Amino acid sequence: MKSLICTLLCVMVLAGPLVAQEPTAWKAGVASVKVTPEGPVWMAGYASRKKPSEGVAADLFAKALAIEDARGTRLVIVTMDLISVPRPLRDWLEKQVKEKFRLPQASLLMNASHTHCGPELRMARLDDDVKAEFIPAAEKYMARLQEQLVALVGDALKRLAPAKLDFLRARCGFAMNRRQPTPTGYANAPNSAGPVDHEVPVLRVRDAQGKLTAVLFGYACHNTTCGDYMIRGDYAGYAQQYFEETHPGVTAMFMTGCGADQNPYPRRTEELCKYHGRSLAVAVDAALETVPKPLRGPLTTAFADVTLDFAPLPPREELEKIAATGKRPNGEHAQRMLKQLKDEGKIRSTYPCPVQVARFGNDLTLVAIAGETGVDFSLRLKRELAGPAVWVAGYCNDVFGYLPSLRVLREGGYEAGGAMLWGSLPGPFTETVEERVVSTILKMARKPIQSVPTAVDLKLGEQATVKMCDGRTAKVKLLGVEEKRDSLRKAVRGALVTVEVNGQKATLDCATYHLPVNAGGVQIDCPIIKAYNEGGDHWGLDADARLRLWPAGYPWITPETFRYPLNARWFASHTLMANQIADGEQVKKKPVYYHWGLDFGGAERMEDVLAATDGMVVSVANEVLEKDKYPPLVKPRLDVLYLRDGRGWFYRYSHLDSIDPAVKLGAKIKIGQKIGVLGKKGASGGWSHLHFDIVAPQPSGRWGILEPYALVWEAYHNAHPLAVLQAVARPHQLAAVGETVTLDGSRSWSRSGTNHIASYTWTFSDGKSARGAKVQRRFPKPGTYSEVLKVADKDGNISYDFAVVKALDPNQPDQQPPGIHAAYWPTFGSKAGDEITFKVRSFYVAPDEGEEEWDFGDGTPTVRVRSDGNTQALAPDGYAITTHRYRDAGHYLVKVSRANRRSETATARLSVMVAPR
Repeated sequence: MKSLICTLLCVMVLAGPLVAQEPTAWKAGVASVKVTPEGPVWMAGYASRKKPSEGVAADLFAKALAIEDARGTRLVIVTMDLISVPRPLRDWLEKQVKEKFRLPQASLLMNASHTHCGPELRMARLDDDVKAEFIPAAEKYMARLQEQLVALVGDALKRLAPAKLDFLRARCGFAMNRRQPTPTGYANAPNSAGPVDHEVPVLRVRDAQGKLTAVLFGYACHNTTCGDYMIRGDYAGYAQQYFEETHPGVTAMFMTGCGADQNPYPRRTEELCKYHGRSLAVAVDAALETVPKPLRGPLTTAFADVTLDFAPLPPREELEKIAATGKRPNGEHAQRMLKQLKDEGKIRSTYPCPVQVARFGNDLTLVAIAGETGVDFSLRLKRELAGPAVWVAGYCNDVFGYLPSLRVLREGGYEAGGAMLWGSLPGPFTETVEERVVSTILKMARKPIQSVPTAVDLKLGEQATVKMCDGRTAKVKLLGVEEKRDSLRKAVRGALVTVEVNGQKATLDCATYHLPVNAGGVQIDCPIIKAYNEGGDHWGLDADARLRLWPAGYPWITPETFRYPLNARWFASHTLMANQIADGEQVKKKPVYYHWGLDFGGAERMEDVLAATDGMVVSVANEVLEKDKYPPLVKPRLDVLYLRDGRGWFYRYSHLDSIDPAVKLGAKIKIGQKIGVLGKKGASGGWSHLHFDIVAPQPSGRWGILEPYALVWEAYHNAHPLAVLQAVARPHQLAAVGETVTLDGSRSWSRSGTNHIASYTWTFSDGKSARGAKVQRRFPKPGTYSEVLKVADKDGNISYDFAVVKALDPNQPDQQPPGIHAAYWPTFGSKAGDEITFKVRSFYVAPDEGEEEWDFGDGTPTVRVRSDGNTQALAPDGYAITTHRYRDAGHYLVKVSRANRRSETATARLSVMVAPR
């Protein structure tokens, strides 16, 4: 907060484990069973068929994917190359797997591919003289299928093993809307202008070593390319077959989307059926080549029946007249309704439509809807659940008939209600159908995963049982604390904290850009140890260390309740996080000032500061809403704003250049609302930054700092899913000239886990380079050095960060070399030719001592400017400003330096991304 310092890095490669946070551990198991009928059967799907099946073109399969999160919550997805999931079959299997495997209702999801080239499962459809002789075969098939499905689920659960889950997507274009408007209504014919959903969602399953074991993929299209008398899974069956042929040992599973009003186009031949299957398999392969979205926990599931109302039928007298005609389908439908009235005393007026939601943390929402679901449902839910990835499947858990959207219902036609005339349901639904289904799903999908860190303060050797935010407990013991101190100040620069969690030993790095790790079935970190209290107790810590725990797989803060407090790119400028020294590295200064909270550097008077959460303004400038009623750490100041959120936490935003006029005492502020502009007012040390901290109740019973780095990190990367790789070369270091310094890039992060990082390359100020997550280097003269870390992953993505090392002459440690702070704006969205503003300010130099020299990294001439040397920390024109335009798109490394009269240099670097125009 008070002064500028930077970060570090080195040469001579060191071996060592990577410590960046891995994606949450999952378990997965997959199983498959052939469900091809053993002889001729009556086929489902087309009422025009006049005879049974004549052979098998391709086998039918049922497959199961079992998934378990780190807490033991499970989901089993069963896919079948069959016409439907009859509700009695779903209910029967649900009962069996609950008894045998303790699988709850919401943890079983069944989906039918809706092939029209498979056996009829609905006995009511075998109700005439021609079909009746096939009822025994159908009953035998169903009995065998039930046994197979129970065993299938059991096999998938038995095979649960550590796995990695990713969500990917591609597109495939053969589905075409089939509701063609005509003068007399809507015909079943290709309509190229109608709505479609060509997305191919893919769930990739890999084992612990990264080997592909299974893919689950979907598509919104009727599975109706063929209409002959041969058994096959249609295009969906061939897509699975082709993918498995090109990926031996991998199980491919198809889950039908909302394709009730979509047909494959063109269609009607075996060749086209195979062609569409191959197209879909290629799309799945293409998805696997895209940037994956690793899935984290927790896994949550929900299941509900939505009551749908049928539109009233005609009076009995009119039904009798229609029934007397005997015509298909109206006459026969009326006869069935009259029989229902006679047998049951009434005609049913409602139907229970099952809907299901499975959420993979805040990364993927999987929605499963019953019935033959139209594309409007998928498109609407993707809009209304925008944020995390959304996958909507139809034909799940009960395929009772068509489930029309309001638009389709009003337009009329086969999907709107005409199809019901061929079955035993009364007729069209009322116009409440879509809203009831969607509102129920939205309520299920939007239920937040409540999560906060649970802290415990322990002395060495002390053990505690900690109740986490989900009510579960964990046993944790503090075994040891090993401090890391520098040679010049003997100040704490880090700490290795050894703990035992639920019987498992683990070593934690205390704060300074470290994220929680998995140990003993929970997530844990150490934000603070007692040694950091030397400069004053801001933490409310009385013990030797504070530990924080979360349930395995849980987010670190309730999703959508917390965000990054700037409209800027992560690590776009210098940062100073918790436990770093923030006193300018004045060697003889005592006590050492250990920073608390987070400092985000930026361009003065250009970056908006945003509310990190919903809250009420309790202090703005020097005003306080309720005097003497807030924690001692809430200290009003002209450049400071405090918000209090619903958790009772106090959020501090300081060094604001200006505060938004809407921010008044008692005002309710929404998350993401602009509250001010980044500046350097107050006790900033003269560099422009936002100081952000949180004050909350602590285990000691006192108020103290809640270290927010992990929360801010998670919120930023949730909001920026394309940020798949992040180099981390921080924090800054202090060293004596000639001393060996270890530069550490092992905090670098990939969404796919640190094992997905392919290389670490260092480029140093003297032009030399080295490879490795950790390297060593010596600095020959005093100065502030900025060394380049380039991290690349296995997909070819690249990220840069810069390690800053301040080197001092050990014989004159009080003689400060120059320091420097640089920033640019905008950090997002710049295109070739756009103007970018660059700002720089140097420290520990006289106003007339040298100049800053910019190298913009694009081969253009360098530019010289001169800042004021921080002679007056709060001077409004202290930064030197210049602008630059990049002619071409690219990723540019920018360098700016300034030397003093002793030829000691301070260097800062920036990473600037420019998109094509």
